[in-house]
Amino acid sequence: MNVEFKEDKIRNVMRKLSEDRPIFHSEDDFKFSLAWKIKNEYKENLEIRLEKNMDNVNRYLKDKKEECNVSKQNNKQNNKNEKIDIFIIANGINGLEKIGIELKYITKKLEVKNIKNNEKFILKTQGAENNRSYDSWKDVERLENFILNREIDRGFTLWLTNDYLLYADCKKDMNKEYQFDNFRICNGRELNEHCLKWINTRGQERKDRSDPIYILENYKITWENYSNIKLEIIKNNYRDLIKETDKVKPKHLDYQFKFSILEIQPNRTLI
Repeated sequence: MNVEFKEDKIRNVMRKLSEDRPIFHSEDDFKFSLAWKIKNEYKENLEIRLEKNMDNVNRYLKDKKEECNVSKQNNKQNNKNEKIDIFIIANGINGLEKIGIELKYITKKLEVKNIKNNEKFILKTQGAENNRSYDSWKDVERLENFILNREIDRGFTLWLTNDYLLYADCKKDMNKEYQFDNFRICNGRELNEHCLKWINTRGQERKDRSDPIYILENYKITWENYSNIKLEIIKNNYRDLIKETDKVKPKHLDYQFKFSILEIQPNRTLI
């Protein structure tokens, strides 16, 4: 059976994964669990690799990136191999298809225990939503570049978080201005601009994140429900380890995980 990996396939895998794993210890845990679930779902129809080296040389967008004022330092960095989180070779409708998936697992403080196996999950607040948002769009840029270099045929970014500040509805914050406004990954955002920059020069202080990001295609971000740990606690599947005496307690929204998928397929005719 041939498999055409599109957004609906990834979404279906995520929904099945949420039934077994509503929460993860880390991004690596999420990565391995997702890869395992994809392999189990499609078995002999695909091969799967983790952390594969990829060619990220800017052969096609060099001029456009220079117009976007990308620094020389970043151009040098792009000339080295980079790893991709999940690399898939699938038996597609038109033959073998190479697919790349980049993940982000961004957390806020949560401490719970799985009742069935006594497994504890101790999540920390990562914070720095500005940097996390920048890194998320950087993955989009990298995947577009991998596709233009024919390293992969199709790509996906997959973001999972319990940080409300990331997935909140864009319209709710229309009257506020953030330094990272151009990099926000809020719900409902339609990305039509291509050169993403920090609002002010304070972004230049960020050593590895000072450069603008150039995105070739247009994208719309939609966040979907993944799991609600409060409901898992009510069902007696998990137990909350936060004590009444703890100074910092998670808010209600911190127990809710949401995910967003972007299918990356840059139009080569736009180069």
